[in-house]
Amino acid sequence: MPVLTFTDRGIYCEAGDFHIDPWRPVPRALLTHGHSDHARSGMGAYLATDLAARP
Repeated sequence: MPVLTFTDRGIYCEAGDFHIDPWRPVPRALLTHGHSDHARSGMGAYLATDLAARP
């Protein structure tokens, strides 16, 4: 089984049940960089460290 697969919503990791930098709404998203094109309305949750919440 591949670790990552490409879907119509973005790169999916079945082992962790999340999409990486998705381009459509998904239940769980891991953002690897700060581009707003990956922050979509309708996302269930974003995975991030506490550094992402700091001003």
